[in-house]
Amino acid sequence: MSDQANETHVRRLFKPITRLATLMSPTMQAVTLVVLSAFFFSVMNVMIRIVTQDNIPVFEVVAFRNLFGLLVLFPWWWRVGNFAFQTPAPRFYIWRSSVGMVGMVLMFWSVKLLHPAEAVALNFTLPLFAVIGAYFFLGERVGPRRWGATAVGFLGVLIMLQPGAGTFQPAAVVPILAAAAMAAAILSVKHLTRLGEDPVRAVFINGLISTPLTFGLAALVWVMPSWDQLALLMVIGIMGTLAHITFTMAFKLADASYLIGFDYLRLPFVALMAYAVLGEVPTVWIWPGAGLIALSSIYIAQRERKAVREAIAKAAPALPATPVAKSHETKDAF
Repeated sequence: MSDQANETHVRRLFKPITRLATLMSPTMQAVTLVVLSAFFFSVMNVMIRIVTQDNIPVFEVVAFRNLFGLLVLFPWWWRVGNFAFQTPAPRFYIWRSSVGMVGMVLMFWSVKLLHPAEAVALNFTLPLFAVIGAYFFLGERVGPRRWGATAVGFLGVLIMLQPGAGTFQPAAVVPILAAAAMAAAILSVKHLTRLGEDPVRAVFINGLISTPLTFGLAALVWVMPSWDQLALLMVIGIMGTLAHITFTMAFKLADASYLIGFDYLRLPFVALMAYAVLGEVPTVWIWPGAGLIALSSIYIAQRERKAVREAIAKAAPALPATPVAKSHETKDAF
């Protein structure tokens, strides 16, 4: 199946969105999708806070999130058939699913331990860990400016944590560890896309592997959910998958360096929802700290964009002007 045919199948699952999208430019479509992703992500986190505070174990929440998220993609599987399994790197998914599962468990646990806005703000360190991982594991060149921006981002973490001020919570380390694991998962996806992997198929295969694994772990601490709790667990799975897919679709339509700023709307969204639904107010220090992390991440994205363009421009004269060469440049750029 071609990428164009698969894209058509994905868009059929989002008919209201795609119809509205015909009235917008590609850039505005991308911005809308990122904002929707931030909204879905925020709803998911508030629901996680509710069910974990209601004595449902974190492993069980993660298991149901994977299950219901996988069910959301079954219509896509029904349409594309064997294409859903034709991955270029089947064995690599063992690592990708493992680090992704660890990151999800830690992130969900952090939402249970902390105010959802504080957990989300500390998880903003993900791009900073991605820079470090890209340098050490993918061999990417990282210049002094990107290292400096990464250092500024971690200064924002210190502002939020307030070490030595008597207000430090050990639980605040959990979303940072989650960010490190999730950065490893993102670098894994980046490696897969370089091999030609389809984004939706990557989510689907990851769900096929993670769902039975997390249910096995959940069985060790199982608590039978009520019907109300089961409904919330279903919302968590649906919102998480919709957030992932809309985010991926957005980054197909516009430059990541342009969109990343809109992704940080997750913080005010989740803060407002947590206050409206739970009456919880985060500490004041998350705003300046998260602001520094966001600014450093946006700067890192801009530098990566510039580096990619310079690499393409440098390689262009050495490549023959053929459709194959252009395809190769595009693949390497992303």
